[in-house]
Amino acid sequence: MRSFLDAKAMAKTLRQELSNRNIDLGHSECLEVVAKQFGHRDWNTMAADLKRFQRFDQHLENDAGLPKGWFKAGQGNDAYTASSVPSPGNPAIAAISIVSRENEKDGREPDPRDFCTVMQVIAAEAFRGKRIAFDAELRAENVRGSVTIWVRVDDIHGKSVAFDNREEYVENGSLKGTMDWTRRQIVLEVPERGETVHFGFYLHGRGQGWARGFAFSLTEDVPSGAGIARPKMPQNLDFRSN
Repeated sequence: MRSFLDAKAMAKTLRQELSNRNIDLGHSECLEVVAKQFGHRDWNTMAADLKRFQRFDQHLENDAGLPKGWFKAGQGNDAYTASSVPSPGNPAIAAISIVSRENEKDGREPDPRDFCTVMQVIAAEAFRGKRIAFDAELRAENVRGSVTIWVRVDDIHGKSVAFDNREEYVENGSLKGTMDWTRRQIVLEVPERGETVHFGFYLHGRGQGWARGFAFSLTEDVPSGAGIARPKMPQNLDFRSN
């Protein structure tokens, strides 16, 4: 089944079918019709979204050192090295490593806001209205920041409509400092308006993080974010408590 990434092909098909019915509509006019079918204001607006999604294909081609299908992204990700490596403690199992480059002569030190993720992007069509489970084993060494998995669903306009990264979890949250292999899981409900699913793991801050044993599947489990413990009432609004 075609998605909005096939818009130009759909416009060509539409023009041909209309021509078969003796209706003459130009290619640009057909593009406008297809754009409106996908909820965009006009073709130019949709074309901008197409370019953004097509950039993911370029990542897949350019990220040498990572397994097929995975690519590197993130804010300030040039301050990090990401690669496929043998698992610490079990070299027979492959893992992905992200390490900050402050100790490399040619490396830029990470800014406190910087992070690097290794990720994938897939179509949401098969998962709309369903729950997905994404999990992996993670490891951290001297991490000043966090290592965690994440999942995000975007709509056709590139707006996030569902997201979880375990950062705020009181239990089973992100890894910090030095921790041995630990499994983490995210369960997320994919909205009907979801267009793409983005997922992976990231290192925020400094240190080194590893991930292995990824799993992605449909599930009936309760969304993982439903049980996050948070204060029930506002606290210390006058800053008097230490």
